[in-house]
Amino acid sequence: DEVITVATTRPETMLGDTGVAVHPDDDRYRHLVGKQARLPMLERLIPIVADEAVDPTFGSGAVKVTPAHDPNDFAIGKRHGLPTLNVLNTDGTMNAEAGPFAGMRIADARAGVVARLDAAGRLVRTKPHVHAVGHCDRCDTVVEPLISTQWFVRMDDLARPAIAAARNGSLQFVPDHFRGVFLNWLENIHDWTVSRQLWWGHRIPVWYCQSCAETIVTDEETLAACPHCGGLVEQDPDVLDTWFSSGLWPFSTLGWPDDTPDLRRYYPSSVMETGYEILFFWVARMVIFGFDVMGELPFRTVYLHGTVRDVEGAKMSKTKGNVIDPTLVTAEYGADALRFALITQSAPGNDLRLDLQKVEDARNFANKLWNATRFALRPIAAAGIRMSDDGPTRPEGDLALADRWILSRLDATIDDANRLMQMHQYGEAGKAIREFVWSELCDWYIEAAKVRLRGSEAEQQTVAQTLAYTLERSIRLLHPFMPFVTEALWQELPHQGDSVMIASWPASSPRDESAETDFAALIDTVRAIRNARTEANVEPGRWIAAEVFAGSLAPAFESSRRELSALARIADDELVIRADAPEGGRGALTAVAGHIVAMLPLAGMVDLDAERDRLHKEITAVTVERDRAQAQLGNEAFISRAPEQVVAVQRQRLATAADQIAVLERRLAELNG
Repeated sequence: DEVITVATTRPETMLGDTGVAVHPDDDRYRHLVGKQARLPMLERLIPIVADEAVDPTFGSGAVKVTPAHDPNDFAIGKRHGLPTLNVLNTDGTMNAEAGPFAGMRIADARAGVVARLDAAGRLVRTKPHVHAVGHCDRCDTVVEPLISTQWFVRMDDLARPAIAAARNGSLQFVPDHFRGVFLNWLENIHDWTVSRQLWWGHRIPVWYCQSCAETIVTDEETLAACPHCGGLVEQDPDVLDTWFSSGLWPFSTLGWPDDTPDLRRYYPSSVMETGYEILFFWVARMVIFGFDVMGELPFRTVYLHGTVRDVEGAKMSKTKGNVIDPTLVTAEYGADALRFALITQSAPGNDLRLDLQKVEDARNFANKLWNATRFALRPIAAAGIRMSDDGPTRPEGDLALADRWILSRLDATIDDANRLMQMHQYGEAGKAIREFVWSELCDWYIEAAKVRLRGSEAEQQTVAQTLAYTLERSIRLLHPFMPFVTEALWQELPHQGDSVMIASWPASSPRDESAETDFAALIDTVRAIRNARTEANVEPGRWIAAEVFAGSLAPAFESSRRELSALARIADDELVIRADAPEGGRGALTAVAGHIVAMLPLAGMVDLDAERDRLHKEITAVTVERDRAQAQLGNEAFISRAPEQVVAVQRQRLATAADQIAVLERRLAELNG
């Protein structure tokens, strides 16, 4: 008699073996195909079959086939007509088919089978083997595959319309690469096991007659008696897979199967937003049911977000202790801050690392908006804000450059937000709105507007109208991202309607390109002057003199003279704006912004003797640092023995010191004229 050797990580399932499989091209076993092998312990004869699923290079090249306890073995068994023999009970014990091991726990039976094989001289060897073993995600118990009788839905025909929709583009995916994932699943779909042995769910709509044994499938809620013989009936105790029930969601929530106004109004919808990990479990089922039940797609676009991970990129779990509790985060920073951080940190289909610093930044943004609105409410309350059916009217007439600029930047932001949201780039849209509100409206317009709020009544009225219009529209833009703070602020601003939630989305007007260009140049000039003041250690509160060579922008700068003076801390009576080319420069700092040059006389900014002394001391200190780095780098022993990163640090110190010396010497030269 010949012997065929097999390997297994689950020796107890040998009791349910009904075959041995080898690869058809494996010369070692070709002569055995079609013959029978005697199963040790139970002495049952089982056939030897040839199947291409067997890997002849793995182990002995022969595998035991247990169709009742392994999905791959089940497939082999189906191909070769092997019987299925279940040897496990659902309580984790061996059943009567296990022979002498009946009633044992699985672990005990495993040890018993190995011992019996060893005693009979049939055990070749045992060795450690690392492999993936399924565990329950709730109690961490090993999951034992077990054949059972279930209800299935044949999926081939149901999947075809969904496949066609994904292929022809009537169903869109964001990001688009998930179209391939969706198609790969559906094109390789198996029949769907829809029955579950759970306590809660939709009951399987099947009844069994206790008299004639008829199986009755019906769409009726209840069944009083068998329609064939009038006998008592009992409903199947199983429930439907939760994804079966969830797949009905797009229309079952709208009153289906009745023809309701909600169903006619809201089906189909436009965008389905969900996580990419349930693209098949939920999205595919909704699409399949939409076609089968309603005759059309339930939605046109599938937007897929990623998983929220911790700041290091690890998946959150109680075991790791890295779970971020959203209730605690919202208690500390507010729901709006968490919502805004999640939206603006994420991109379609990508996981995001939740950094609480970003949540704090979003909270600070909410505070910035709150304070800006509180500031604006004072001039708004003092002025008569013109209103229309759509809220504060847009300022018109002979507007100041700053007013024209902020209105045009609002128009640009509305256009950008619309474009980005149409592309489903919601995070980028949120960032664009934040950048406008914080960096343009708050940091520049409101600061510039303070000058005219101290001006004439007409100027105050125009500023108030501009603030009311711009803030009210900005809050509408921001509402989907930060619903609570925007609702509270909108109620305080002049508005039309009961809630910003149902206000119309802002519409843009044609942009004022010249205003954007001119005021942007003024902003750049202010930044350049501020940087020059900082480099010269001028006290922040000191008013200085400046000669600004603005070229063709001189008229625009002159019209915003007060704003330029206030923002750059230039004394109005010492501010000269010229259209000609720059000249002079002795004893002055030069601030350059594009083609605009500002000359800042040093005599009015600093104590020249004290500043020269300070610069000499700094040059001396930095020179010592430079010489120390040069000495290190000139030492061959250091270069050859020190780690590369240490040498790199010294090179960086040398380069930094050289740059600092150049800057300091340039400042000293400017002081000396």
